[in-house]
Amino acid sequence: YLAKSDTAREQSASKDEAVAAKAKKDAKTLLGQAEDQFQAAIKLKKDYAPAQYNLALAYDRQNQTKDAIKNMEIPRDLQPRDVGVYFQLGLLYYRDGQKDKAQGAFESAVALSPNYSNALWYLATIYEEKGDIVKALDLIKQVSKLNPGDQLVKARLDKLQSGKIDKANQLP
Repeated sequence: YLAKSDTAREQSASKDEAVAAKAKKDAKTLLGQAEDQFQAAIKLKKDYAPAQYNLALAYDRQNQTKDAIKNMEIPRDLQPRDVGVYFQLGLLYYRDGQKDKAQGAFESAVALSPNYSNALWYLATIYEEKGDIVKALDLIKQVSKLNPGDQLVKARLDKLQSGKIDKANQLP
């Protein structure tokens, strides 16, 4: 249901208004069904990490960030070596404005998988927002080595090397 909901959500961007409206309604219905199924699985086995993880994703897709975080913390505690859980939890914390917790989650992901480009990228974002350009630059250099030729990475590397940072995005 979660995957079908994602497909329907993509179709909700259709230029055909009737298709978009039906897809939006279908996505919501399917997301509700996914949530029900994950909760049923958790009722049967409270420590079933995949159900907790996917329930967190369902909550996230419904813009219920606090519930998503609460549920994503469960598989983190059940499977403390799951790099994907730390990364997803970092994204949730970040979007919720909990930058210090996001930093910790991304650092945990990188500690478990030092070449995890996405975790390095977001960790660099946090350092950049905090004004620690040296750390951000070091992390983006790592991402650049892991993704040679990537133009987005090159542009960010150039921006950081030039010293141009967006002060509006910095944390106080």
